[in-house]
Amino acid sequence: MTVAGRWRPLWLTLIVVALLVLAWWPGQQTSQQVADYKPQVAVLYDQASSEQRALREHANDINNRFHERHEWRVVSEERAQWLIRVSIAQHDNKLYLSADISATEAPQQRLERIEVEGDRAVISELHQRFVAAIRDQVINFHQQRLQAQKVTPDTV
Repeated sequence: MTVAGRWRPLWLTLIVVALLVLAWWPGQQTSQQVADYKPQVAVLYDQASSEQRALREHANDINNRFHERHEWRVVSEERAQWLIRVSIAQHDNKLYLSADISATEAPQQRLERIEVEGDRAVISELHQRFVAAIRDQVINFHQQRLQAQKVTPDTV
C-alpha cells in the first residue's frame, strides 16, 4: 500500500466529521427562536398546599409532570407568557386539584379554571389528567395568541 493509500481513510474520516459539524452548527434559527413557539409557563403553588407533607408530595409529582412535558417550557415567572396557579387540597379520601391559567399581561384576569377531584387511590391518574387538561388549555390559548399575531414558524 502506498503512502497516499494509507492517508485515504484518515481524509475520509475528517471529511465526514467536518460534514457532521456543519450539519449541527446553528444556522439562521437558533434554538431560542424555535422554542419561542412553545408556550413558556410559570407554575406557582398555593402556600396552603405546600404546608403538609402529603400535599408537598403531590405538588412535587405534579411539578415533575409539568417539567417533563415537551409541549411547553417551564420558566421563571418573569420570563413566562402564561401563569398557572395550582392549589391542592385533600379531605377524607378525596384529593382536590385546581389550577387557574392566566396570561402574564393580565395576571389577575383568569382565562380558565381547571378542577380535578377523585379518590386518593387513583392519585397518579388524577395527576396525569390534571396536567393533561392544563396542557390542552395552555396550548389552545397559545395557538390563539400566535394566530392573532399572525406569526408562523416560517416567518421567523
